[in-house]
Amino acid sequence: MSDNGRIQILNSNEHIKENLNVDPNNFGSMRSIQEIGETLYACGFGGQVYRRWNTGWEAIDGGLEDQSKRTMREELGIGEFANQPILDIEKQLELSKQRPNFTKIDGLSESDAYLTGLNGTIMHYNGSMLSRLSSPTDVHLLDIHCVNPDRILMVGYSQTLLIGSATGGFSVAHESDDPLTFYSVREFRNEIYFGTTAGLRRFTGSGFEVVHEPSSGLDASTVIQQIDSVDDECLWIVGDRHICRYDGVNFKKIELVDNKGL
Repeated sequence: MSDNGRIQILNSNEHIKENLNVDPNNFGSMRSIQEIGETLYACGFGGQVYRRWNTGWEAIDGGLEDQSKRTMREELGIGEFANQPILDIEKQLELSKQRPNFTKIDGLSESDAYLTGLNGTIMHYNGSMLSRLSSPTDVHLLDIHCVNPDRILMVGYSQTLLIGSATGGFSVAHESDDPLTFYSVREFRNEIYFGTTAGLRRFTGSGFEVVHEPSSGLDASTVIQQIDSVDDECLWIVGDRHICRYDGVNFKKIELVDNKGL
């Protein structure tokens, strides 16, 4: 999926091209696409949330996108706000935080999905409507791992790790003044792993340790683009040059042909 909502779906039989028909007047790009249950969902800045349905892609933001556009016009002093006095910086920042800028969508089913965003935004989708959840942080959140209905992990800036659920609420499991960002998170065989620009990290309960695996090229200098797992059979680690597969015991480096030796 591109920033402006152009989507390509490839498999062994066909190459599908689709378009979300994103409003060109929307002040925000698309950020995440995810299959949840048997349905594709996508989200982005400016309150954009879409679902791929029988008739194509449809907006399911419940009015958030229109509210975001209005808030942005007020912040910029354009449209119906063009003749109003210029807002001070504090008021502009206050308005910007009101706009839900989504970074990630994921879930366990079509009736149990989560969205994260900038400024600690957390929302839940129950299959028919979005609801904003109380957030214990105001840092930007970037990734979600739905382990089970009662255990949802969220990560982001400042080494932030949130654990909780829509029914039980979320709490901060870790947060610090360290500027290191967690871009992705997965719980694998009862341990929590994080993808960062400074290596693959493992949660120790109170802090984090770098996973060192010289044969696979994993150390504190490794840039991890994404980590993922479908089950506890293997953890996939996507670096900026190669991919690693971890089965809970051994790491196997899968080299990209063009990057061999790097």
